[in-house]
Amino acid sequence: MIKKPIYIYLIAFWVFIQYGFFRTIPMGILEYFFPSQPAVFKVVNVIVAILVIGLIVGLVQLRNVPRLISIALLGLSSFVLAKMFAIILLNGGTLGSRTLASLRTLASFPVMLSVNMSCIYYLFSKNFIGQAAEYRKQVAEQKQTKES
Repeated sequence: MIKKPIYIYLIAFWVFIQYGFFRTIPMGILEYFFPSQPAVFKVVNVIVAILVIGLIVGLVQLRNVPRLISIALLGLSSFVLAKMFAIILLNGGTLGSRTLASLRTLASFPVMLSVNMSCIYYLFSKNFIGQAAEYRKQVAEQKQTKES
């Protein structure tokens, strides 16, 4: 019996933490096209929350489509973080004032980028893909034996 890769739970947790970012993109697009309709924002926020929960559940179940969607969203998040970090560095490395909060924010960009890239690397690794396929195969066999 092959065990489920333990790191998938950490990656699912990280995707949940990234939910704020995943929600920002559709909300920004809606705000641009429909600036004075707050009811639309509430509905889209609920839809995005449901989709992210479904994505996390599918990721924990080691399904391929949620894995690929997570890779794409984490890649997009990494791109935006890298762009924001580069802009801050090009502006002299300050976020308005040199307070402890701005230094913490400046230090958090490389950490978040490295975690995103580590998650993407793990989800793309042949070892993980092979373990996930084997795990799904064993789960399907167990279902079949229970039904018969």
